[in-house]
Amino acid sequence: TTAALGLGAAACGGAAPPPPTVQLPVDATRAGPPAADPFAHAAASADPGPIPVTRDDPSWGSPNAPVTLVEFADFQCPFSRRVAVTLKALRDKYGSDQLRIVWKNEPLAFHPLAHGAHEMAVAAFARRGDAAFWAFYDSVYFTDRPFSTELYRDAMLAAGVSPADVEAERARADAKIDADAALGK
Repeated sequence: TTAALGLGAAACGGAAPPPPTVQLPVDATRAGPPAADPFAHAAASADPGPIPVTRDDPSWGSPNAPVTLVEFADFQCPFSRRVAVTLKALRDKYGSDQLRIVWKNEPLAFHPLAHGAHEMAVAAFARRGDAAFWAFYDSVYFTDRPFSTELYRDAMLAAGVSPADVEAERARADAKIDADAALGK
């Protein structure tokens, strides 16, 4: 059984996440007539299907893990910070062979510092890869410090990214942030 789950920033006012998508193996040895199409509800409910994951998305864990969890979150959202604690517990419990977590940007308009923080995170990923992105993520979410320009600057430096890197990646970062947010909606 493989599963793809999506988490959203609905608690902070974002769009509700799509329902979980679960793909079940087909058992060709079952006796009896075939059951009605168990996925017929997807077409009727306009279910968009699995959430696309590309190499432009920061991820943790193996691409071959049986469960991929896609997180849509905001770097200035206190609820996203709380979800990060739960995701860390899942990472610790299941490990990278059983769980993959994929990040999608969803900065909310009413969080004035969020977009800039997302630009820094995208720049960290673009310049230095997954490890730098997750260093930024951990620096923002696993602290008692309030969300602030100083927190994001320190997280950027912890990820090994400079302000010049962020500026050089700004156009690409803005396009990625906009695409992720549109997908989240």
